[in-house]
Amino acid sequence: MSKATYLITFIVTILVLFSSCSEFEDDEYETSSIYLMKVDGGAEVRLTDNKEEDYHPQFSPGGSRILFHSYRDREGLFIMNTDGSDLSLLVAGRLYDFGFSPDGSKILFSSYFGICVLNMDGSGCDTLTLNEEYCAYPRFSPDGSKIIFSVFREDSVIGGVVTRYIMESDRSNIIKLSEDKGWGWFFQEFSPDGSKIIYITEYEGKQSICIINIDGSGKVKLTDTYRTWDVKFSPGGSKLLFEAYSGDNYEIFIINSDGTNKTKLTDDPGDDKSPQFSPDGSKIIFVSDRDGNNEIYIMNVDGSDQTNLTCNTKRDDAPQFSPDGEKIVFQSGSE
Repeated sequence: MSKATYLITFIVTILVLFSSCSEFEDDEYETSSIYLMKVDGGAEVRLTDNKEEDYHPQFSPGGSRILFHSYRDREGLFIMNTDGSDLSLLVAGRLYDFGFSPDGSKILFSSYFGICVLNMDGSGCDTLTLNEEYCAYPRFSPDGSKIIFSVFREDSVIGGVVTRYIMESDRSNIIKLSEDKGWGWFFQEFSPDGSKIIYITEYEGKQSICIINIDGSGKVKLTDTYRTWDVKFSPGGSKLLFEAYSGDNYEIFIINSDGTNKTKLTDDPGDDKSPQFSPDGSKIIFVSDRDGNNEIYIMNVDGSDQTNLTCNTKRDDAPQFSPDGEKIVFQSGSE
């Protein structure tokens, strides 16, 4: 090979590698924005347009505001009107597991510092628990008087222990509800009437949905499966909706809240995930990649009439119904 030919080959190789690296970086740093649409998929509106990630949008209980996490300017929690106006930073930092109080006046979240609460306007940030060990997934009770959360500590023999606590919203009267071996999941949720708590526990590769009274009594294991996520009570509290690994992919299931009558609602080659009940309990929205990429779907509560609402080439995720059930907010990857 001549020196000229070698040089040309070397330059072409470098250009190809540079091009490949550029494409990889574009894919790696693909951003997502917040969108709003009607429950039938119509009138889709992009609410945020930012070079960084905007994700996990949540409606306020009154439906007039949307809370979300973003890496724009400074990482933190942001809030805006449902038309995208009046956008502001509430609190900066790496935050997790955030949500509103039932009356919409407070926002509860976990961070490196512990379980924290602040006012909806961003004022009055208060740390309720210190992260001496990892505290996660705080949730208000339906009447706002209590808070549940998880504490994880590592164990060299069994991997770890997840302990769940309940306390008054003023941080008094902390009670241990349960303690489960294994790495576990930090998820927990109140029943609509506030009398019970559901959570997921893991040990030796199996995950179980458990239900327990708020005083720590009456623990019952409802399922014993592999890879279970996103458990939700129906609005009336009689049903549980969740995703679980079934064969080669994730499917969506529904069971009675006593663990009986487990029914598979989806059955297709793709992954069906992140199910959410509509406020009246008649519909379910979820995410599916059955068409080749993540799309937002809706179906009846019995699994019938499964319909793709987004039908695009973007990566759609994290859907949530508005409190009146007429709109859906979600995040979508940029084209």
